[in-house]
Amino acid sequence: MTDRSHEPVDLSRLAAVVLAGGASRRMGTDKALLVLEGQRLVDRAVEVVGEVAMPDLVVVASGTRHLHGMAVDQVTDEVADAGPLAGIAAGLAWCRDRGASAAVVVAVDLVWASPALLAAAAARLARVGHGGLPDVVVPFVGGRAQPLHAAWRTDVAVDLARAVAAGRRGVIAELANLRVDRWTGWASLDPPARFMTNVNRPQDLPRG
Repeated sequence: MTDRSHEPVDLSRLAAVVLAGGASRRMGTDKALLVLEGQRLVDRAVEVVGEVAMPDLVVVASGTRHLHGMAVDQVTDEVADAGPLAGIAAGLAWCRDRGASAAVVVAVDLVWASPALLAAAAARLARVGHGGLPDVVVPFVGGRAQPLHAAWRTDVAVDLARAVAAGRRGVIAELANLRVDRWTGWASLDPPARFMTNVNRPQDLPRG
């Protein structure tokens, strides 16, 4: 792990990454293109993160996928079946290359993502805790981490890319190699913890 504990984070140019997913095997169709409340899930996610970070906003898809009708930049993770870890690495690298030192990251299937919670997570990236500044601020709910609705330092992209190249795929497992702010004080911003709700199967998509 690269030691970033004393390197400053500039929140004046906060970037954003939307993870648009890949095969969506359990869903049976592309999750990013599903419609909820009149919007595609990818457009909902872009709208949410756009309330927190602009103009450096990127949508990351898997492989050669390109989502039509998008008014923001898109990149691909270019690593087959590498899951969200490769997507986060690619998205953070894009943000870093544009001069952003921090980014909020949201997966497209988190249909109730919270702008307020994301903004507060980003603010915590610049807050020195035990051992220095964190690499990532991750909300924890009942001991369960949600790193796909979190704030990340963009220079973490280097370590994540190395992990992917080494064949590692699990985002949760990779947190053990990073300096993590295990954030449990988010409840006043989203008391029902709706931000944790994701859709993996057709029956998971809210109706009405």
